[in-house]
Amino acid sequence: MERNARPQGTRAFFRLLVLTALGFVLGTYEFVVVGILPEIAAGMQVSLAAVGKLVSAFAGAYAVGTPFLTAAMGRIPRFRLLMELMAAFMGTTALSMLAPNVAVLYLSQMLAALVSGPLTAVGMLFARELAEEGHAARALAMVYAGFSLASLVGVPLGTAVCRWLGWRWTYGLILLMSAALLPVLAAILPRNTAVPMEKAGVLHAFTVFRDRRCALCAGMIFFSGTATYMVYTFLTPIMTDLLGVSADAVSLLLVVVGVCCMGSNLISGWMGERGGVRWLPLIFGMQALLFAAMPLLLRGTWTGLAALLAMSLLMYVLNTPSQLYALTLAEREYPFATVLCSSMLSVCYNLGIAVGSFLGSGLQETAGLGALGVPAAVFALVGLGLNLLLLRADTWRAAETAS
Repeated sequence: MERNARPQGTRAFFRLLVLTALGFVLGTYEFVVVGILPEIAAGMQVSLAAVGKLVSAFAGAYAVGTPFLTAAMGRIPRFRLLMELMAAFMGTTALSMLAPNVAVLYLSQMLAALVSGPLTAVGMLFARELAEEGHAARALAMVYAGFSLASLVGVPLGTAVCRWLGWRWTYGLILLMSAALLPVLAAILPRNTAVPMEKAGVLHAFTVFRDRRCALCAGMIFFSGTATYMVYTFLTPIMTDLLGVSADAVSLLLVVVGVCCMGSNLISGWMGERGGVRWLPLIFGMQALLFAAMPLLLRGTWTGLAALLAMSLLMYVLNTPSQLYALTLAEREYPFATVLCSSMLSVCYNLGIAVGSFLGSGLQETAGLGALGVPAAVFALVGLGLNLLLLRADTWRAAETAS
């Protein structure tokens, strides 16, 4: 679809709203397992440890498989690709629902991750294409808001269904939502999206990382995720063990955290339209200062809660500027790698989640929860350095092009 043929007004907004619903469904599948692990263990008559790494299985498969799959799928027309991926996602969700044992459930989680990554990437490409002129950042932020909404609404809803009907029906609910969404996507999304004519393929698509701007963008996303999830992974035990918050109050505070995450996406969209990645040194600097101060802030209940909410408000701000930068770079100079670049944020951030959670787990066992902030600040400072190098590389490239 040509830029000047973009739909305007209400029609464009409705299409983006449906893509936001896609983000909600995918996010609910990814996040809900955290809330239903005990029920899965009890239902399958295994220990909690036996199912405890389902989150890691999903994140690992997502981070490793998505770049190769998105690169390999770059030549498939987007509408057809999205429909096929949605059908595959429904199949993996049904497998999760019907899994007879833990091994099959692990398999279904990894297969779902391999589908969710490319599906998210294609959704982002549609959002970028369908946005009104000058509002691409706002469109991307809307889709990301679907993932935040999954944390705020989808996870509590899925957990409640689990308590009422059993954990299998949580996946059944996600399957029903996917089945309802599929015909809507088929009806409203354009089918005539052009496919880049340049030579493509898995190995050729990865040549985009020879451009240091692309590599620096990927690196800063990774370090942002690592810094945040060193602390965010242990949000609930920090509230209960360090801050003395009751279990009932934690449930309410997690809703407030979800609201902050939604606000983070809104700020992200605003920044994406007003300077993009040039805002991010400020965000990385604020994260570094916040994490460095956490050993002191977590000594008091109210200062500790304020720090955790501030962390939640900052954690997704880099999403839209980074995603928009990667997509714009690919469209302008590397069209054969557009689909791959559209997955960069989710892949690098998931990899950061895995590393941050792993390092944080080891650190909190040896030094305690209060010690997580300082190393998180170090990772945020590394992200800041990569962001500054990216801006410098961008300036040099612009000067070379002008001359």
